[in-house]
Formats: sequence, structure tokens, C-alpha cells
Amino acid sequence: MLGDESLDFSYSGLKTAVLYAIREAKDPLRVEDLAASFQAAAVDALLIKTKQAIQQTGAERLVLAGGVAANRLLRQRLSNELAIPVFLPPFAYCVDNGAMIAAAADSRLHHGLVDTLRATPDPSVALG
Repeated sequence: MLGDESLDFSYSGLKTAVLYAIREAKDPLRVEDLAASFQAAAVDALLIKTKQAIQQTGAERLVLAGGVAANRLLRQRLSNELAIPVFLPPFAYCVDNGAMIAAAADSRLHHGLVDTLRATPDPSVALG
């Protein structure tokens, strides 16, 4: 996905590469090394796609949000390597959407929508 002009991004190829590295390793791999390598590759990919998005859209600023905004390496590289201002939330506000999903489920439960909680996973189902 990095070789084209598309802004699409997925971790699936990176996760598959880690799986194969583990399977093909002749010696045991250190978890710390695997994690650091995964982080470096993920941040590289996010930076490449972010630069492409800025170039394609002419964006004049960037706001980093969500759980990924807690990644110190990503914050540092975006701040240092982009030619536009980067706005970073305090770490206390860098949360994943798990809390949002739990709040939506709590609201549905509170309103008696219990039966809707028994469904097969569907990432495109509406929360409202």
C-alpha cells in the first residue's frame, strides 16, 4: 500500500510480516525487539501516508487524535518531520474507541435494547 498514491492503510500486511518472521526465525526472537520493529514500521507507514494526504489535500495543519495519539514515537516524528503545525492532545485525552463502544452499549441497555446486543460482529453496524 505504500507504493501507490492511495491513502488507504492497513496493518494486516505488517502483522503478517511479523507472523512470518516469528515462524521463520532460527533463534528465539526477543519480544522487545519485535515490538520495537513493529512500532518503527507502523510509524514509518503512518508518516508516509500522512505526508501523502497533506500533499493531496493541501492541509495546513494536522490534529492527531484517538488511541494512536498516545504513541510517543509517532508524536515526535509527526512534530519534527512535517512542514505544517501538528496539534497533539494531552495524553489523558488519547483514548481508544473502546470506551465509546462501551458507552453506546450502556445507553442501548439503559433504553431496553437488550436484544440488539446479541449479534454477530459487524464493523459497519450503526450505533444509533
